Amino acid sequence: MFDKVMGSAEVSQEANQVPATPGAPVPDNVARNFLKALDEEYVQGKGAIVGNFFDNEGYQDPLSSFEEKVRDAGNKKEAIEAIAKDWGLESP
Repeated sequence: MFDKVMGSAEVSQEANQVPATPGAPVPDNVARNFLKALDEEYVQGKGAIVGNFFDNEGYQDPLSSFEEKVRDAGNKKEAIEAIAKDWGLESP
């Protein structure tokens, strides 16, 4: 019986390690940090925050198209909010 409990615990831990949010192409914490970087660069005007994010975190391949959408958007805050909503996350 102890083995069955251990097996369940292992399955549960594996389930907790599924990192991506439904709709987000990256793990939750990365998606949140990316959204924050987008907001800081394109809404708050703090400089090359997204570039620094890519340099430090990686994930440029799955996320660069989202940066392009924000960069090209007329209303950058709304574009970030739309991405966050699609990913099931709160906007920064």
